[in-house]
Amino acid sequence: MAKQIGIFIYPGFQPMDVTCAYDCFTEASSRAKSADKPPPYQVSLISESMAPVTSANGITLLPHQTLDTVERLHVLILPGGEGSRELIKQVNVTDALTTVAKRSDKVASICTGAFILAALGLAEHRQIATHWRFARQLQQSFPNCVVNEKALYVAQGNIFSSGGLSAGLDLTLHLIEQDLGAREATNIAREMVMYMRRSGNQSQYSEPLSLQVNTSGRLENLSELLIKHLHKNIKVADMAELVNMSERHFRRELMNQTAMSPKQMLEKIRLEYAQDLLVTSQKQVEQVAASCGFNSADVFCRRFRHHFGVPPSDYRLRFGKSDLQ
Repeated sequence: MAKQIGIFIYPGFQPMDVTCAYDCFTEASSRAKSADKPPPYQVSLISESMAPVTSANGITLLPHQTLDTVERLHVLILPGGEGSRELIKQVNVTDALTTVAKRSDKVASICTGAFILAALGLAEHRQIATHWRFARQLQQSFPNCVVNEKALYVAQGNIFSSGGLSAGLDLTLHLIEQDLGAREATNIAREMVMYMRRSGNQSQYSEPLSLQVNTSGRLENLSELLIKHLHKNIKVADMAELVNMSERHFRRELMNQTAMSPKQMLEKIRLEYAQDLLVTSQKQVEQVAASCGFNSADVFCRRFRHHFGVPPSDYRLRFGKSDLQ
């Protein structure tokens, strides 16, 4: 008997979150039919009513069933979208979703669908992934969750969550692998021309020098000031002097605003500046390392890979200009 997959749609959902998951599960069933085997999945779109639902970019989908009529599901999928933060304010909808979730073997969120997952109380004291851009907002909104802003996806018991957009594909393939095995999940990945398991984490996709938008007051321009001196051996006293603070006050204010120590923040800026140089310049890796203040290329490569999940050379291949070598 086919496993029931339900994808919840609501006004302002992200179409890619829905269609990527839908295509992966239906591809598995198409392959089974071609081999004269029963389809492993039956996928349906679920909504509050049977009315057409308009997505964030204007695409309209028709649901197959409503929250009130859906029966037991193998997986309930909660896609993201700009409408997710409004949806969680509607108690009647979240109550109905909670009922469906309790009748589901697994519940999975994609991207900012994590806000819905958290609002249902399903991520209490669990790790949960979301798009890196919304990780801080999610953590502030639901402090009892443990937001993992780097993971492509997180599996915690029967609760699953993924990072932004395409990470939903990684998660869907993981769910299929659990059901049908690694070989079939790999075949589906090949058919869809994607990696079965991507290297790295979400950090490699985040914006370089994101720290500058998270600081204010005297620290507002700290990253810009430090970039001018990154090639030097910068000490905490030097950093405090740049923003006209005592060392003690600087440490305390930095921790209050960023939850990082001076050492952690400096490495973050060095690595994010390296991201930018790898994409926009033709400097060799050794030159990038020196420009960012690392003692050697080996140390730089180890720290870059630890932070972003991929070595600098791979990062440049993925995001750099085609004429960069």
